[in-house]
Parts: sequence; C-alpha cells; structure tokens
Amino acid sequence: MPTQLPRPLHWGIATPRTYHDSYLDTTAPPTSWVANLNGQPVCILKGKDIGGWTATWMGDRLWQPPAHLPRATPQPMSFFSSLEDAKAAVEQALAT
Repeated sequence: MPTQLPRPLHWGIATPRTYHDSYLDTTAPPTSWVANLNGQPVCILKGKDIGGWTATWMGDRLWQPPAHLPRATPQPMSFFSSLEDAKAAVEQALAT
C-alpha cells in the first residue's frame, strides 16, 4: 500500500501555454509542472528537449545520490526518464 502524504499535494502547470505552443501541437503536455504543498511551491518539474524530466527542489531539500554513485554530493536537481517517474519520486520524497 502506498504511503499517504501528511499534507495535501497539488500538481499544477508551472508555465501557461502560449498561443504559439498550442498552434504547434495541441496534444503536447505542458513542459513544466509545479508541486504545491499547502499552497507553497516545493518542487518544479521541467521537460527536457533531449527527453526526460528534471525535478528541482525549491528550498533546502536535496535529492540523494543514485546508488551507482554513492560518493556523489546530494543535489537539488535530479533527472528522470518520464513525467510519471518524476512525480512519483517527488511524492515519495515528501511522504518520508
């Protein structure tokens, strides 16, 4: 059973779409999302041109280094292969 977040988490579009964006592809998802916790932004997800997504904490929170780089310094930004993976990682980090 997934852990419940202690506070309400809300995902919203970080940057509104422009006419130019919608003209190019009306089915494309937004390229930036923001996680709001109790009305405060805590993390922003940004789609990358090369594919994948970055998740950047706003504040003092840091991502732990990946298992294959145990000596790496924790960073405020981490890369994920999909939007779903990035959202799940943010939700899991906030639940702990």
